[in-house]
Amino acid sequence: MNSYFDLGDQLHLVESDGLAQNQKPIVWVPSRWVSILRVFVPGKSRHQWQQALPYALEEQLAQPLEELHLVSLDRDKEGWVTVAVLAKQRMQAWLSALEQANLSQAWLVPECFRLDYTIEPTNEAMSPSLWRFAESTLEPETLLVRTAKFSGLSIAKAQWPVFREMAEKQNADLNIEPFIAVQNQPKPSDLARMNLRQGEFAVVNHQQSMWRHWRWPAGLAAVWLVLLGLQTHWQTQQTLQQAQAYQQQTETLFRQLFPQTQRIVNIQVQTQTFLAQAGSQAGQISPVSVLSLLEPVILANSAVKPGRMDWQNQRLTLTLTANTTEQLDQLMAHIHSRLPAGWVARLEVKGLTAQQAEGVLHVHAN
Repeated sequence: MNSYFDLGDQLHLVESDGLAQNQKPIVWVPSRWVSILRVFVPGKSRHQWQQALPYALEEQLAQPLEELHLVSLDRDKEGWVTVAVLAKQRMQAWLSALEQANLSQAWLVPECFRLDYTIEPTNEAMSPSLWRFAESTLEPETLLVRTAKFSGLSIAKAQWPVFREMAEKQNADLNIEPFIAVQNQPKPSDLARMNLRQGEFAVVNHQQSMWRHWRWPAGLAAVWLVLLGLQTHWQTQQTLQQAQAYQQQTETLFRQLFPQTQRIVNIQVQTQTFLAQAGSQAGQISPVSVLSLLEPVILANSAVKPGRMDWQNQRLTLTLTANTTEQLDQLMAHIHSRLPAGWVARLEVKGLTAQQAEGVLHVHAN
């Protein structure tokens, strides 16, 4: 026999006689504390009839619904539901004892379901009158009665004759022929339905419980990682776009200064070559020398965009556009700080709107 609770709700631990793989330990409870009722409950879906079940039972119950624990054991095709009813307070006392005994995963099953209810093929037609009974091992001077696959009760031996007579009067077709049954452990598939630990008292899987505890932090962390990845991708795209714009501006300025160039291979090397060639022209200002001065300053300032450039009479003229005149002024400050002695740089504002400021840079030798 498995572990059990007595009538005083005291837990008695008995070494298990062997469990199937992945099967929960079974703890038997006195059938006296469990009322098994049968009631008609309408509803097509399981959710619908389970919602209506408490109201269908209300007239048969002596205690308020909020104090009772309801377990649906079976429902036939016509809509008749077999339900186990017991006090929530007793369930809580049992679960507290199981927790202290390290049996928090155990199932609670009424003792009446230990009676074997296998129906022989030859007696199948008589099955409604085949009641099984045996002496209870949890309740002294008490009989266990198994009236159906998912129905049973316990009754004092002294009350059995009266109970039998009343049952036969209520159902004229019922001719009770008690069949002495052996006490046996039901099939695991049936035990799962007979288990009282359902609903709010169901066995909690520790892994599922931990997942429920951590699912919100894990979900937020996952969202944060996704947003971080998107931000990194966006920043990378922005950097690539800026690099491409910088490259295009550099090539545009290079072609304006060196129109004789047919092919750009390496701007830095080609610029240095042109500068070296122009270095021999000492004492004269040249577009190459002006370029060597302006290029690093203008290209380092992404807020200012260079435009058309002209070279005439030892004077460089370069169109510049920016969002504000302050940005143009900042660029001029950098240019002035780099001008060698004898050079003059002047900015002429040509156009000014709310969105754009346009100016012309003049550079020449004094």
